[in-house]
Amino acid sequence: LNMGCSVPKVTRTGAGAALLRAPDRALAAGRALFEAAGPGRAGCKLRLGWDSRSPVYRDLARRLQDAGAAWLTLHPRFARQGFSGSADYAAFESLANDLDVPLIASGDLFSAADGIRCLERGASGVMFARGALANPMIFRQYLTMRAGGRAGGGVPAGTLRALIARHARLARTMTPGRPGRSGCSPALLKMRTVVPRYVRRLPGVKALRLGLVHCESWEELEALLDGFFTGLPGAEADDGSLPEPRSGNREDAPEVKP
Repeated sequence: LNMGCSVPKVTRTGAGAALLRAPDRALAAGRALFEAAGPGRAGCKLRLGWDSRSPVYRDLARRLQDAGAAWLTLHPRFARQGFSGSADYAAFESLANDLDVPLIASGDLFSAADGIRCLERGASGVMFARGALANPMIFRQYLTMRAGGRAGGGVPAGTLRALIARHARLARTMTPGRPGRSGCSPALLKMRTVVPRYVRRLPGVKALRLGLVHCESWEELEALLDGFFTGLPGAEADDGSLPEPRSGNREDAPEVKP
């Protein structure tokens, strides 16, 4: 149950982090979820509170734990902060030491090393979000570091190209919908915003962004990417370990357990 989303279009409806302004309502929603899902199957994500005048996270976390939350996730910022300032991991560590259920870390996790530091501060696990938008390899790098290895340097251009291609195939499979006013499919519009995040550290991104604004077909996207990656060091290298996307049938999805 996400009580951490601070996006205005969400909080205006009373959802997301707006629930932190009404802890009793948040608890009632949590309890209903835990009862419906069954023991050990559901958790909640929190922020510190709506603003610095109302730090409700500690009391609400305890109440959710007692109501049956199997785990909790804390993004240690106030909702009014959005993503400004820095996440307060001292508050996170204090809460982690005060709970009996696992506490997952969220917020300012831009590298695998950031995730490892959270483990050192009492986190039972980490939830990568913005960090994964720029580097989907962050999950593999994190698991490598947890096993005692080194995450390595930047992602080779060829691996990035393979990731983008796989993402595009997934988008076309998993994002249905009719073309909007622009004539573009929802999946293509999404890819136009995602691609620059993947390649933001590579030369020529500014020109690629301009081309993406006018991209109206998958063929155009493919041509833009071919032009962008051609000649980049490592563009021909692909580690070959990226699995193909699964079918869009939800029955094929693996069961996820905490």
